This record gives sequence, C-alpha cells and structure tokens, in this order.
Amino acid sequence: MIYSNFKMKSPYFIISFGVILFLTAATHHANELSAVNGMISPVVAFLLDGLPALVLAYAGYRLTGIGLSSEDRWQIWVWCLCGATLLMTIMGFSILIRAFEGRVIGEALFPLLIATEAGGIAGVVGGYQTGRARTEARRAQSASDTLRERTRQLKGVLDAVEAAIWIRDTDSRFVLVNHTFRTLFDIEEETEVAGKLPEEVVLQEIAEGFRENDQQVLETEESIEIKETIETDHGRRTFLTRITPLFEDGDLYATCGIASDITEQKEYQRTIEQQNERLDQFASVVSHDLRNPLNVARGRLELAQEECDSEQLEKVDRALDRMDTLIEDVLLLARGGDNVTEVEPVKLQTIIKNCWANVDTGSATIVSHINRTVHADGSRLKRVFENLIRNAIEHNDDDVAVTIGELDDGFYVEDDGLGVSEDVRNNVFDAGYTATNKGTGFGLNIVKKGIMAHGWDIKLTEATDGGARFEITGVTFE
Repeated sequence: MIYSNFKMKSPYFIISFGVILFLTAATHHANELSAVNGMISPVVAFLLDGLPALVLAYAGYRLTGIGLSSEDRWQIWVWCLCGATLLMTIMGFSILIRAFEGRVIGEALFPLLIATEAGGIAGVVGGYQTGRARTEARRAQSASDTLRERTRQLKGVLDAVEAAIWIRDTDSRFVLVNHTFRTLFDIEEETEVAGKLPEEVVLQEIAEGFRENDQQVLETEESIEIKETIETDHGRRTFLTRITPLFEDGDLYATCGIASDITEQKEYQRTIEQQNERLDQFASVVSHDLRNPLNVARGRLELAQEECDSEQLEKVDRALDRMDTLIEDVLLLARGGDNVTEVEPVKLQTIIKNCWANVDTGSATIVSHINRTVHADGSRLKRVFENLIRNAIEHNDDDVAVTIGELDDGFYVEDDGLGVSEDVRNNVFDAGYTATNKGTGFGLNIVKKGIMAHGWDIKLTEATDGGARFEITGVTFE
C-alpha cells in the first residue's frame, strides 16, 4: 500500500526535477551576469535552458490530473530519469572528449542542462505514450472480458428459454443459436454453428423455409409471425414463429427468430374441436331422436288416460316427466361452454324471483337478503339458481326454507333441511351423482359448470340451521 502510494506521487518527482533544473539554470546565469559585460547573452542562454525546465515541471503537474495507474505514473518518471541521464551522459562524454583533445571548453554546464532537460522531456513524452498504450490495452482487455462475460450470461439466459432462438445475418448465415434449437435438430454443443448456412445445419427442406422467411423480413424490414409444421429429430412439431429484423445505426444487419412449440396446444385444440363436434351430434340426437318418441309416448299416454284411470298410467306419466327433465339437463351439459363469452348486468333479486316462480316449490319458502347487480350470462345464471332451489326442495321436506344472502365477494344459497354429510360433499358436483330417486344427477354439475364458466368458485358447507349451504365467491358486484 505504501509502495503504491509512493508510485502515485511520481508526477511530483518530475515537477521537483524540473524545478531543480530551473533553479540550477537561474543560479548559473545569474552568476554569468556578474562575470560578463551585457545581459543579452546570459538572458538568451537562460531562456534556452530555463524554459525547458519549466516545461518539464508543467508536464509533471499535468500528469497529476490524468487518470493513469500508479504503475504507469512510475514508468513515466523512470522514462524521464532515464532520458535525462542518457542525454546528459552523451553530452558529458562529448565534453570530456573535447577536453581530452585539448579543446577549450568555455562553459560545460549550459549544454549539460539543455541535454538533461531535453532527455527528461523526451522521457516524459515517451513514458506517457507508453502508459496511454498500456491503459488502452487494459481497457480493451477489460471490455473484452466484460463482453465475453455478458455473452456468457446472455447465452445462459437464452439457453434457459424453452423456445428455439436463433440469429442469422443478411446472408442467412447463423450468428448464434440457443440450447433448445440445438436440441430440436440434434446439434451437439461442441458443434460450431456460427457462420454456417441453414442447409449446413438442418435438412434442405427446412433450410429453404428458413431462407424464405429471412428474405421476407429483409425485403419488408418488418416482423412476421407464422405457424409452421416441420420435421425435427423429435418428430413433426408445430411452431408459432416470430422473426424480427435487427438494426444497428439504422441499417438492417440480421434477423432474430423465436419459435415456440405449440404442438400440444394444437393437439389439445383439435381434441376439443372433435369433442365439441361429438357433443353437437349428441345434442342433436337427444333433441330430436329422443324427444320425438317421448312426445309420441306422452300423446299416447294422454289418450290412454282418457279411456281408463289406472295407477300404472300415473307411474308412466312420472317416468316420462323424469325422462323429459333428464333430456333437458343433458342438453344443458352438452351445449354449455366452459367459458361465458357474453355478459350483461343482471339484478339478482329479479332473477331469484323468476327462478322461484319457474320451479315447483310446493309449500317451501324463500327469503332473499341480496339486492345486488352482477355482470353475467343471464340464461346460465338462471339455470344456476333454478337448480340450487330445485336441489333444496327435492332433497328435503316440502316445507323447507331457502335463504339467499350476500357474501363479501359473492352470495350463498342455503336451506334448513337435512344437510349433506361431510364425506360426500366433494361428490355432489359430479355428473350423475344423486342421493334420491327424484333427481337426474346432473343438476349440481350444471350449477358448478355455470359458476366456473363465469370465473367464480363454488363450495358446499353446512348451513346455519344444519342444512346445505352453497357459497359462490369470486363475484364482482356492480
């Protein structure tokens, strides 16, 4: 630490060296004034060896404000000292040779001072240039190391991305690819891809597609997004690919592609479409091929009831009613989507009143403590309330009391009936599950699908009076 600080003070050594040379010249020429007649010669001589000394001192002063390392500052001082010593030695030998030859040397100090100052200045300039070169080299090395580290970090980030990423220049030569790209086309990590053409990396058919996409981006200078199915080492895969032009100082120099594998999504979408198609076919069969015979049976039943009064005919009538309800529920399940697409403001008080009127409630009673408005599909929400009310009446005594109230983020429907045991509460929403011979087993499943389609949640708990309580949450009131 002390040695480093000592080196940092090297410019002050140069300043001191220049000051000493200046004072030496001033003292020498002051003595000349008393030894010679006239001032012109001593003054001119003083300018010749005094000003270089000041230049040397000023150079040392300037070095104090330049951002050089302590090592570079020390090297400048060494160069200065060596330069001064070298020229002073040369000049000294020249003077000694002249003296040895018997020549008269009137004044030896003057040329020695000039040689020393010139050597010192030359040393400072040379040392400074060398120091600058070393500093620039260090900065370049540091920038190179930083770039290498940033590149390594960027590669790490790109390799962590599940999408395939690549960059190709304007000649379609690869600049870089990430790990996912290598995996798709079974390219080993040790294989150098940079600088290669597409056909040198992938199959010819795929390479042609790469080139066509690149050409489109290069011509339009705009991003493109395409869906493409290509043959990879892992079979045929479908990708959603976005290719973007890259610019530097306004000039397009490369294209960057990001391809996300959507094979599973496409297969899922295809499966859903097939299921929806089958459901539509099923709904058509139920709606026409079952309802028509059912209507014929009901007509025949009415004729039979006019001819005779039989308990067996009443059972047939109840069976037909049950079949009609079952068909209605099945149609609701088949045609009800997983998501609500169109909503409107719905007043809960109004829809509850209408639903209560639509259900055969007998001697049951209802109390509503909610008067809010929600954004919902009115038809599907109506089915939710109708089925919850019907469920309370079918599973309890005729005088059951139904209560509908408000929650912080939704509403509840509860009754004071027998309730649902905790061990089967998770099963009541399953299609086909029923605890009585009155229900179809689809009512609560329709309720759950209607709630979930709105993005809400439903939970079955115990009511205040021990009955069943359905809590619908996640609702936003108007």
